[in-house]
Amino acid sequence: MDWISFALSILAGLLLLFARRRFFWLVVALVAFLFTYNLFDNLFGGGWLGLIVAVVAGMILAWLATKFIKIVGYIAGALAGSVGLPIFLSLFGIDWGWMLMALIGAVLGF
Repeated sequence: MDWISFALSILAGLLLLFARRRFFWLVVALVAFLFTYNLFDNLFGGGWLGLIVAVVAGMILAWLATKFIKIVGYIAGALAGSVGLPIFLSLFGIDWGWMLMALIGAVLGF
């Protein structure tokens, strides 16, 4: 992940953080999109299919967030941990493999 997209992710996260529960569905959609896109990028090398599947996953979880807020809150925490921990550890030069770091982050985020 380059510095520009990293900075935009931080900025989007801070904006959503200060918006509180009003935009919880948008937070869930962003986390689901980032997780799915990173998963496709690491498993299949990215591409248009990963982008389309990530957008669809974000829309599905955003809709679920409006209906089942408690369950989706746990899922969003796990997905946020699995997206955030590999990015955070890569800043310090730690590279254990994306899947292992994502799994550890999901357990910590849950």
